[in-house]
Amino acid sequence: HGAHESRRRRVGARRRSPALNPQVSNPHVFARQNLARFALWALAAALAAWLLAPALTPVPVEGFSAAIMSIGVHLAQGDVAAFDRLQPFNLEFFALSKLGAALGVAGAARFFGLGGMTALTLMMAAGEAIMLVCVFVLARRWSGAPAPLVVLVMLLTPGLAESAFFHNDNIPAAALTSAAFACFALGGLPGWAAGGALYGLAVLTRPDVAVAAVAAPLIAAMRFALTPRAAGALALAAIGGACAWLIPLHLAGASPLDILAVSRRAIVLWSRDPIYGRQFLEILVFLGAPALILTFAGGWTLAQRRERLAFAMLVAPIVVFNLVFAGKLWQARQLQPLAPFFVALAALGAQRIGAALRQAESPRLARAALAACLAAFALMPM
Repeated sequence: HGAHESRRRRVGARRRSPALNPQVSNPHVFARQNLARFALWALAAALAAWLLAPALTPVPVEGFSAAIMSIGVHLAQGDVAAFDRLQPFNLEFFALSKLGAALGVAGAARFFGLGGMTALTLMMAAGEAIMLVCVFVLARRWSGAPAPLVVLVMLLTPGLAESAFFHNDNIPAAALTSAAFACFALGGLPGWAAGGALYGLAVLTRPDVAVAAVAAPLIAAMRFALTPRAAGALALAAIGGACAWLIPLHLAGASPLDILAVSRRAIVLWSRDPIYGRQFLEILVFLGAPALILTFAGGWTLAQRRERLAFAMLVAPIVVFNLVFAGKLWQARQLQPLAPFFVALAALGAQRIGAALRQAESPRLARAALAACLAAFALMPM
């Protein structure tokens, strides 16, 4: 037995040796492959740095971002009523609909002595980093795609970077929702409670992200099937979310009914007629043409495989969100909570297209055609 074991080890060593195994590349080829891999990652890092560079100096574009800063500073100073004495409804609407963001600014101003703009800028930077990491992790888990492919898809999705170029509450809210989905997808029952709390804070920051919560029961079904464990996970998430959302509201002397009331009044005062064509335009602005095509390809792939639950989990949040805001999707940044689902679908589509190219009768011609299409999409004016 000992001699046989020794022979087996020698054979295994020979098989693993690049010099003795013709299936393993020689050291020079292996070094060139490592160098090429390093060069590709360096190129991706440089492109990501170029895309995200404007996010280092975000600017306020609309009045709501200035309102978040001002309300946060007034909260820290204890005189929030002085925010807008001429138009008290502005305080009601912005404070209740963006309370989480205002509280974040207030905490940074009170405990660290930061100004409103600096505090919101740091919130944006932290939120962007958290969102990108969570989107990457979730897309890899849900699509099974290799890391370089997921990074490529994220680089092809302009909305992931461009929404951080100016101050808004979408990025912090999307960071919290993405982190919540990561807890749901990766954690045990305590993770569902933590994820629920994160989602509650996201709704406190921006109430419209609540629509994307339709994904939670589908994630639970994917992980635990239709079992009592799935029901328990959803119950813990609901409890965590309710506590994180309702307790701060109660301490502020408000309730969800107050948010609904001010939202209805804001619609009466500031509403615009629905523009359904703009819906598709904003989706295109957020995804870009290549990622949009890959997203459709990913959905088609799941449909062909008849992976119904995976299809529902990735597609239902996108469909429900767009139905709820049909004709009222005014800015591409509103789609931020859906980023994990878009990127996962696009990664699936990229895998499908890559497999088709490898099986093509003339793979070089097919790859050249794909490269030409991607270059045309990248250079086309928007």
